[in-house]
Amino acid sequence: MATVPVGTTAADLDKTVTAVLSDGSLIDTDVVSWTLKDSTALTKEGGRTEATGKLTDDDREVTATFIASDKETESTVTGLTVGDKTLENFEPGKTYYRVSLPYSAKIPSVGARTTGYQVTVQQASADNGYQASVFLSDLLIMVIRLLSF
Repeated sequence: MATVPVGTTAADLDKTVTAVLSDGSLIDTDVVSWTLKDSTALTKEGGRTEATGKLTDDDREVTATFIASDKETESTVTGLTVGDKTLENFEPGKTYYRVSLPYSAKIPSVGARTTGYQVTVQQASADNGYQASVFLSDLLIMVIRLLSF
C-alpha cells in the first residue's frame, strides 16, 4: 500500500517497483502503465483504490493499493510476529533479527504491525535461505532470518 498526494493520476504513479513474485522471489522492475480500479478514488482525501501495473520485463502484472492523502504521516513498524507469537525483542530502529526454531519446526509465517502504511512481507522459504523480509513501499526495512537448531 502506498500513499500518494490527492489528485495523483495513474500516469503520475511511481513506475519503479520491487515486486514479490508468487514463488517468493523479488524483482526490481519498471511498470509500463498503471490501471486504477476506481479512477476517481485518488481525487479526494482518504480515497483508496487497487491498481494493476503492467511490467516492462514481460507479460506479468503487479497489484498495489494506493491511498490519496496530503496529511503528513510517519510510517513505522510497531511490532513483528513470528507464527502466532509477538517478537519480544522488537526495536523500531533495528533492521535485522535472528529467530531460532527447533530443527523439526514448520516454517512459521512472519507478520508486521505498522502505523502509517501497511507493509509487504516476503515469507521465509527454502528458496530464499529461510529469510523473511519486510518491505515498506520500495524499501527493505528489516530482515528476519529463521534458523533451526
